[in-house]
Amino acid sequence: MAVNDRLARQTSATNRQPALVSRIYPAPKACRSVTDPTSAAPSKPQGTVAGALFLAVLTAALDIAMVIPAIPVIGESFGLTARGVAWVYAVFTLSNLAGVPIMGWLADNFGRRLVLLSDIALFIAGAVVVALAPNYGVLLVGRGIQGMAAAGIFPVVASIVGDIYPGRLRGRVLGMLGSVFGVAFIVGPPLSGILLQTSWRLVFALVAPLGLLSILLIRSVVPRSRRDIVRPSFDAAGLTALVGMVLA
Repeated sequence: MAVNDRLARQTSATNRQPALVSRIYPAPKACRSVTDPTSAAPSKPQGTVAGALFLAVLTAALDIAMVIPAIPVIGESFGLTARGVAWVYAVFTLSNLAGVPIMGWLADNFGRRLVLLSDIALFIAGAVVVALAPNYGVLLVGRGIQGMAAAGIFPVVASIVGDIYPGRLRGRVLGMLGSVFGVAFIVGPPLSGILLQTSWRLVFALVAPLGLLSILLIRSVVPRSRRDIVRPSFDAAGLTALVGMVLA
């Protein structure tokens, strides 16, 4: 009889163990995502999108780095004085400063991806005008077009990164894009020196294939950005004042 009571108690204790274990270690509920909601990646592979934006910035940055060694050669080609040849770079800078608010307004109203593609195409067009320039005046027009286009490439790329990359990756991608200028100023001057052995026009002609490649990549991998819900009005008075201060 004692043996039977002992077996009964052991059986009862054994039956209570699963319940005790389940109270200590409850079964997992439906698996919830532990991914930070701010770390959602863009629909396209992150590296591909970043690479396309990297190439877009490199197209403009490399042009800037390659033009600096070419300026004396351009001056000799057109018989310019030191003051005249300085305008090859000055026109680019002035039009770039004046173009930033314009390109920002266009990007807010018509979409950043569209404006970026348009600016790259405009930058290529300006480079072609410079490469084929028959005289100094046409060359300055082409440099002005390039400066206006570059005003939309650099800031709009940063805005696209802010739109499609989450907080954790945004800083990393922006840092990578910032390194483009370092790469451009390491590669650009030696490459410019090689091209100058043939013609200074090749320095600007190189922009065309790089720009076309970046356009193809951006069209295929960068997602479309929605227009802002509240469209900012165009500050014509502010732009006029800015241009006036730049030209003063």
